[in-house]
Amino acid sequence: MKPILLVILFLIIAISEPVLGNETAKGTISGKVVDALSNQPLEYTSLVLISAIDSSMVDGTITSADGSFSFNKIEKGNYILEAHFIGCQTAVIEKIEIQSKKDQIDLGEIKLIVSNHVLDEAEIIAKNDDFNFKVDKMVVNVSEQINARGGTVVDALQGVPSVQVNADGNVLLRGSANYLLLIDGRPSVLDAADALKQIPAETIQSIEIITTPSAKYQSEGNAGIINLISRKEFVKGIDGLLNFSIATGDKYSGSVTVNKKRNNLRSYLSLSYSDKTKQNESASYREIFSPTRSTENIDSKRKVSKLNAEISGGFDYTINDNNTFSLLAQVGRWSYDRYINSNYHSFSENVNFSSFITSEEDFINQNDFAAVGVNYQYLFPENEHSITFDGYYNYQDSDINNKFSEQPTGYQQQIQNNSIRHNGQFKLDYTKS
Repeated sequence: MKPILLVILFLIIAISEPVLGNETAKGTISGKVVDALSNQPLEYTSLVLISAIDSSMVDGTITSADGSFSFNKIEKGNYILEAHFIGCQTAVIEKIEIQSKKDQIDLGEIKLIVSNHVLDEAEIIAKNDDFNFKVDKMVVNVSEQINARGGTVVDALQGVPSVQVNADGNVLLRGSANYLLLIDGRPSVLDAADALKQIPAETIQSIEIITTPSAKYQSEGNAGIINLISRKEFVKGIDGLLNFSIATGDKYSGSVTVNKKRNNLRSYLSLSYSDKTKQNESASYREIFSPTRSTENIDSKRKVSKLNAEISGGFDYTINDNNTFSLLAQVGRWSYDRYINSNYHSFSENVNFSSFITSEEDFINQNDFAAVGVNYQYLFPENEHSITFDGYYNYQDSDINNKFSEQPTGYQQQIQNNSIRHNGQFKLDYTKS
């Protein structure tokens, strides 16, 4: 019995010996990646192990802080190693062969050379946010408002939080028209609603919305303050900005601004013009059958023209580190012309009566205005205190002419009104930082 068991055991060993001897050979590939010039280790270098037979990726890793790397349990075969690092040329090592599990291949130092390839120039453009929220106010960057190009300040205020624009194009602040309009911190020459409709958006850099004004502003309204900051982009020398737009329906607008800076003197001159016309027609027909048949037919034509022309300029002079003086002036005209022509036809079958009435209404509101302002600021040597003086004067001459006529009745009516307004303000502020 024992001889038989010995024979069986011998056969099992003989059969299993070749199988164990054919166990898949697995080895190790290691090395270190350094900079070719400084010989410093390159951390986070990407390494890819590729099969030399079919170019397929076998394994991948990155280097540690000392630049070392290791591929473990690599099967028998031929391989290619690639080392990649940003800004360096790719290193390729070929003819790496694993023959048995005892193979531990050390590739030594792999030196990467800095690439001489220069990338194309990259242009970085910074864009301001549409709205900037500060402690005491919100600032609207008009230069970022695409819908405001070629329009007025009213267009720039569309969609601004706390601001609404009603059907007539009037701006409301927190639902109220009782707010104060400032231009560069000074009261507007024109009525707030009219001024916002007339001032071109291209001439404004930003708009400050102040819903809780401090005592310094002395707000005339309960709703708050809208402060328009004029565009004054000074660079050394002379530069300018030109805008022009044209739209269907006889709408034209344009502006030009010239700035000059020389040493301590900065000056600017701005001209703007806007002429926009809107026309529409309407018709209505009404027929009544009881108690008697009668009809009414009305058709009308309406034309509204808005014109604004303005010249403004000024300068800032820095006398020294502690004294600054500024002067600004503006003069211009804006007008609103509304013409309505209506035809009214009525017929009554019961009395066999028919009438035709034609009416015309022409309303013209024209305003000429001028303003001048001065500012002086003294900054104490310790830069913790300052005294500011503001003086402002404006003049406005307003003419309103409303004509109404009716034919064939011959009825006519004309209303004329002229008003001249002078306004002056002087303010002295002491500020402690």
